[in-house]
Amino acid sequence: MVKRKLLAMLMAAAVFFTVGISSSMNVQATENDESVAPVTTFENFEKEEIEIPTVEVPEITYNAEGNKKCEQTFFFEGIQTLDTNDEEDNTDPNNAVEILNGEKKTNSLITDEFRWYHFTIQQLSKLTIYLEMDDTIDADLYLLSLNADSGELSIIGNSLNEGTGVDEAIAGKIEAGTYFIAVRGYEGSGNFSLGLYTSTRDVDYEFNDSPSTATEVSGVFDLNGTCGVIDSPYDVDFYKITLSEASAVRFELKYTSDKYAVYYYSGDALYAVKDNLYALDEGTHYFVVLSTDGSYSATRGYTLYIHNIAPISTDTTAKFYAVCDRANIVFQFNAARTNFYVNGNEIDFSYSYKRSSSSVNYDISLRRTSNFNVCLLQTEGTSLPLEYQQVIPDAVYVLNSSFSGIKDKYVLTLSVFDWSTPCYWIHVRGTGSSSDMTCWKDLNMANLYIDPDTGKVIDIEWYNYFYENLNYRLSFTRPYTMKYYYPYWNGKEPNGGDD
Repeated sequence: MVKRKLLAMLMAAAVFFTVGISSSMNVQATENDESVAPVTTFENFEKEEIEIPTVEVPEITYNAEGNKKCEQTFFFEGIQTLDTNDEEDNTDPNNAVEILNGEKKTNSLITDEFRWYHFTIQQLSKLTIYLEMDDTIDADLYLLSLNADSGELSIIGNSLNEGTGVDEAIAGKIEAGTYFIAVRGYEGSGNFSLGLYTSTRDVDYEFNDSPSTATEVSGVFDLNGTCGVIDSPYDVDFYKITLSEASAVRFELKYTSDKYAVYYYSGDALYAVKDNLYALDEGTHYFVVLSTDGSYSATRGYTLYIHNIAPISTDTTAKFYAVCDRANIVFQFNAARTNFYVNGNEIDFSYSYKRSSSSVNYDISLRRTSNFNVCLLQTEGTSLPLEYQQVIPDAVYVLNSSFSGIKDKYVLTLSVFDWSTPCYWIHVRGTGSSSDMTCWKDLNMANLYIDPDTGKVIDIEWYNYFYENLNYRLSFTRPYTMKYYYPYWNGKEPNGGDD
């Protein structure tokens, strides 16, 4: 009987991208001004436990040692007789019964009895042989190759688990040729089921059915993806990725059966999170592709896409995210809305532009005041008068800014505010013939461009004195969608999805 375990619900600290909603929200009251609307915080928004399909995952030991290995020498006399053999009389290799790829053979055994099968491999292939048995018998499994000149059968693989009812399995790569399988009754008597599975599509990277043989995919972040095959009901494909820093990584399966899935392997359980988006610490991590219902195909494979989106902060309180894969931007913040990060960099909201000439003096500054915050919820941006409306975090592609010099760069755009105290002031004083350049504004909000590589403010989109009053131009697009991994839509997940 195959030893199995159940997939768990998402509870691991290593994967924490999904949030659920409590029935109430905390609010942070504004100091010194009761007329200012309170700011929603997220302390009561707990992580959602996402149930993933309850599927059986095989725990298989291949090529096991245990029972004493058979030392008997076997010979085969004539391959021409194989096609006429009776399955009930296959206790001798000369009476071996053919077993085909994907086929299962059943029979019975007593102690010291053999049952023989043969198969042919046309080219280098991945091979899996699996033997299940009644609890009343301990049967061992042997793989033998044929020396066509001498007729001798040589044991090239075996699985010898101790105990009745314990499954046996042989797996690995195999060259073209004719091979024999021997099922030996080691102790007791009973029935067995023997399955044979071969494939050629995955031979380049198999055997990767365990963490120790996992396929290394670090640095494989291209558009072509990594191809694989689930070639038997017992096949699981392990992959490992090694990160030099904490990162947001998304795994995606395409061109595959809808019964295949990719999971994070923690060492003793498998986990899945929303959109297969994982926040991973520095180090080596393992992922598994498997079939959730035992279906398989030796010819129809899958493609695993791996996208290392961007670095993330290791601040364990910053568990809320907005992510734009194609722009390689990850915005991150904590429940109290006091710590903000982009691509692992703490955001520095300070900004200063000071210049003086004989006729114009510029003093444009942004500072983090006592009730300074970032627009994170839909209501915070749209419930304001039109001239003050803000946007939730987004990714912008700046084509060109004649003022800041930014060109062909993705940036994080944030709307910030402090409705109790001006946080952004524009003091431009012109004299003489330049007196018409004077602008004196103390504002409670601004729309910022944040450099994801540094976390610093590199431009202010609104209100920008130079774009609004002088001959400076800013051109930008929003080519890709930001996805929000927190309940941004009036404190809830939007009904139509999280885009």
